[in-house]
Amino acid sequence: MIVKRHMQGNATMKPGDFVDEFEIVHLDCVINNVRRYSGSSLCIDGEFSEQFPKCRTVCDRSLLNDLSIMYEVYSSSGQYLESYVYRYGIPVNSRVEIWCASGFRRNSRNTQNRVSNRQILHCLENGKFDQLIEPFAAEVDADEQRCQLPLDLNNTIITRHLHENDAMNPGDFVDHYQIVHVKCEINNVITYVKSLLCRRGTFTEEIPKCDDVQQANDN
Repeated sequence: MIVKRHMQGNATMKPGDFVDEFEIVHLDCVINNVRRYSGSSLCIDGEFSEQFPKCRTVCDRSLLNDLSIMYEVYSSSGQYLESYVYRYGIPVNSRVEIWCASGFRRNSRNTQNRVSNRQILHCLENGKFDQLIEPFAAEVDADEQRCQLPLDLNNTIITRHLHENDAMNPGDFVDHYQIVHVKCEINNVITYVKSLLCRRGTFTEEIPKCDDVQQANDN
């Protein structure tokens, strides 16, 4: 709780300080550098017109306000908490279970976490969560992540990794994270060899036109 006098340059007051008759004080609850409450109270006949609020430590609820996140909050005893209970912040010692909203997936470095698609947080006494909230990424349709070979493969031989004897056709699709091997072969002479990776609908490098490669080599 931060209490400041209305006059005297908004000087911050100390516990036990006196306030003069008809003097106004301003009240702020600041937790983790975030203002949770702001109000004023007037001293009349030895009493304040408004009771001083009790500033309690909470974890920042705004960290959970994301379209990709769904969550529920439980007390330390495991009781489900209605949203009005934590409208000003997540109570200390409570447990927060978060999961992906529809159309999103958990983007975690940990494979097991990605499979579970859930994360459990605990609000600590210091008003911070015990771990960072891992991001949720938008799901992309598998077809949208595939790469398509050019329609013109003149003098170009493209094979899938581990299937080097099976040449692919113009316009064929390559799955996400699949490797292909590209060769330029002109007059039975290999002039270019490269391995490319399909990643989210795009090859790591553009598939060259073998005629351009041959022309560059001739120069």
